Amino acid sequence: MKKIAILGDIGSYSDLAYKKYIENEAGILEPLYFPLIDYVIEALNDECDYAVVPLENSIDGYIQLHMDLILQSDATIIDEVIIPIHFDYISNYEDASKAHTIIGQYAVFGQCHEFLKAQKEVIFEYTKSNTETVVLFLKSQTNTSAIIPNHLTSLCKYRSIQKNIADEEQNFTRFVIISKKRKSEKISDGFVKVTFVVMPKKDYPGLLFEILEKIANEHINLISIMSRPTKTHLGSYNFFFEMISPCNGQNKIEGVLQTIAREYPIKTLGIYKKAV
Repeated sequence: MKKIAILGDIGSYSDLAYKKYIENEAGILEPLYFPLIDYVIEALNDECDYAVVPLENSIDGYIQLHMDLILQSDATIIDEVIIPIHFDYISNYEDASKAHTIIGQYAVFGQCHEFLKAQKEVIFEYTKSNTETVVLFLKSQTNTSAIIPNHLTSLCKYRSIQKNIADEEQNFTRFVIISKKRKSEKISDGFVKVTFVVMPKKDYPGLLFEILEKIANEHINLISIMSRPTKTHLGSYNFFFEMISPCNGQNKIEGVLQTIAREYPIKTLGIYKKAV
């Protein structure tokens, strides 16, 4: 049976994304759970055929560490899954404002910024996954609070709770399914999305404009662009792009990628169906 690497344990948001993915694909994959996102990516080189990676949140944007890890790997994005996200604040204090320590997964703090900004003289402890937060809270002393997914609050004994503390009520995370094997078939319905990285060998005025012009000339919808340091020297950047098109425009998207690749080093991270 083919295996899929998942961040956290059973019940994590990555686990929910995995379950939604196999529902949509009507396939059977054996889940393997890992405590750290680095291990999830590394598992593709060893024991797993697929991996689930949280990539973007509607409040906090892209998870840049995860972007870098996908770029550094030989994996390809083959699909995406969108999951609604809701966080609760639980505490061992009846008056949660007296909490001394708040624990939560590292991506949580950007999504619940306004709530956390109001907490005074509190120590924040970061965890590697939401399910690890639950485990640590269950082992914690009475001066601890935690931010956890609301579907996991029933696992915890707490004295007070504040529900849905994210900065925005409509909060979603996009997970990508990555694999070492590329999908060869064309997208037959809906919208096609492409994620790619341009890695210029040198910087010069008008560089980014030249790339954007090639995309605009084909009337393709560029939905995001982000610069990320190359990590070779200060002031050197790669450019991450994402574009979408109706499925009948996939050939046009592939043509634009070929055009860009003639002038700049490029890595296509995936061409896949846009999640609804």
